Amino acid sequence: MKKVKIDDIGANNFNQIIQTRGFVKSISAKKISMKIAVYRCIMCGIIIKKEMEWGDPFGKIQSPKSCIPTSSGGCGGSGKEIELSRHECEYEDFRTIVISDNQGYSLKLIQTGESQSLEIGQEIIVETEIKCNFKKNNWIGELYGICKKISVDVNEHVIGTRNSPKRHNPHHIAMIIQTLQKENGEYASMEGIIQKARKMKISEAEVDDCIRRLKEGGSIFSPRFNEYAWI
Repeated sequence: MKKVKIDDIGANNFNQIIQTRGFVKSISAKKISMKIAVYRCIMCGIIIKKEMEWGDPFGKIQSPKSCIPTSSGGCGGSGKEIELSRHECEYEDFRTIVISDNQGYSLKLIQTGESQSLEIGQEIIVETEIKCNFKKNNWIGELYGICKKISVDVNEHVIGTRNSPKRHNPHHIAMIIQTLQKENGEYASMEGIIQKARKMKISEAEVDDCIRRLKEGGSIFSPRFNEYAWI
């Protein structure tokens, strides 16, 4: 399996399964998507099933243009007599996960089925199939990935860099600060940062060091004592 950094993912990877890694930037709430569409012919009552194109929530379902031939049990009627039976369709859960690297490049991932527990700022290794959300009547779109496997083993060198990012990379703390700002609507307190950092096995000393480096780099500022905000 090819190992690709987020900022190197492009057209050459379209429809391929690759391995990449990044920090969890955001996780959506669970949603549902149609997996198999069920159509009924109102003339003969025959059922026609269509699977989601590409097998993901951003894919498309091609509606039947006609009923199946009489030789196969249908009536051969036109597509006007075919109706979508929503209560008979099959659905599945999915959520979107956005991961980013140290340079700020990001990739949206679609995870279907059972969702494992992830934390904002956590570094993950992903095996994903690269797809593109093409806009209607336009062959231009955004690349995204369909998750095949997610691993949180941050000690594994996947991309091939000599210095693989460690748990106390400042990016983790930056993501924690952004999350707390969204939750609290204003600033991230030092107490809140430390609480979330402990869950990621980041010590208070490492938190202090990361905050210092983020302030020096101009990424965050401190409006009040022991409170921080993303710039």
